[in-house]
Amino acid sequence: MTAVPARKGPGSVRQRGNGYEFYLDERSYGRRGGQVRRGGYATEEDAALALALHRNQQRRREHFVDAPYTLISVAEAWVPQMQVKETTRERYARDVRVHLEPTLGERPLDEVTTREIVDLFERLRTDGGRGNRNLEQPLSHSSLCGIYTVLRQMYQWALIKGLVTESPVAGLDRRVFVGREQGALDLQFPIAIEAINPSDAFTIEEMYAFIDALGTWKGQRANRDGHQWREAWLIALATGIRLGELLGLTDTHVNQREGILHIRQQLTCVGHTPVLTGPKSKKSVRDLPIGEHVIALFRDQQRRRARYRNETGGHWPAHERLFVHPDGRSPHPERFSREFARFLRATGQRPIEFHGLRHTWATRGLEAGVPLSVVSAQLGHSDERITAAVYQQVTREFAREGLIVAEQMLDRPSTPKGS
Repeated sequence: MTAVPARKGPGSVRQRGNGYEFYLDERSYGRRGGQVRRGGYATEEDAALALALHRNQQRRREHFVDAPYTLISVAEAWVPQMQVKETTRERYARDVRVHLEPTLGERPLDEVTTREIVDLFERLRTDGGRGNRNLEQPLSHSSLCGIYTVLRQMYQWALIKGLVTESPVAGLDRRVFVGREQGALDLQFPIAIEAINPSDAFTIEEMYAFIDALGTWKGQRANRDGHQWREAWLIALATGIRLGELLGLTDTHVNQREGILHIRQQLTCVGHTPVLTGPKSKKSVRDLPIGEHVIALFRDQQRRRARYRNETGGHWPAHERLFVHPDGRSPHPERFSREFARFLRATGQRPIEFHGLRHTWATRGLEAGVPLSVVSAQLGHSDERITAAVYQQVTREFAREGLIVAEQMLDRPSTPKGS
């Protein structure tokens, strides 16, 4: 077999005096300009590297006219062509607009240093919140990880396009950027995961108080048989499904005969507008076993929806979603979550996020002895290690219970000699 030498690209390197120079005739490659000659390099390798960098700059100019290419200009070109769901695209664009553009937006992409990015994340950890509810408050680790992902993927795209020669976030664990440097060598959880606070979930007593309040609520005429979202919230509590997955359910997703709930879509927001999309990830497409109590809740909701439809006099939307307003409209996910918070305040209960119903199911399930793999599959997590890390305050208790086994093994009664 004959070896074929690697293609070195246009241009040449030659010795000149005690040093080396590179030469490139750009006219011969269909580009504007003339002959480029740069010298003064100590070694042939240095001149060859300078030639390669020069060619890379020329390729960058073919992609972007207004070089140097600032971070914001590259982001504006990268985000629209991403092959992702619209919800993900919106989140990436928001992170660029809110967190990256104010500080690094005008910096040339290939001049941004690792130190600058680390400093940015240090500021975000202390007062990075920009929303109405978290203005100038510390950002959560999950939010910081999302911003890091935007930077990493944008630089990967820029590398492929020849816009940069290296990435300032390459080779470093993301936990270095989100404030978990000590965890960067953690082999058990090689991804940055934020464990929940136990207060994010209902205790057993709070859970039962919440269920009782839903059944006795008489706030509106439409709620004469309990709160209008009673069935929806109880199903979320009893299954651990996400808010969007709950609102995306239709009759066809509930197999009452076999006791299976099919998670196939979700109702989420793009630019505050509700849209129907696929589940969050591949692992989120799942079939969940449901018992008679949950099936009874679905039947109650179908009867409630039938009453709503009869009261509208035939004016009903074409969709077949289970959880709707009395006029047949699907609830807006953001308003649906705020209604949950209002209900907790109105009934004097401890406020938690709607996602806390999901945390409550997982925490109570793990405490009841449900295997971690089963809990992870029920939640639709992409990796069982994520479940273990998020609910580590529960799994640590399991580890402590394992000490009992060790004590029993080693603490056997001594046998008298000669017996």
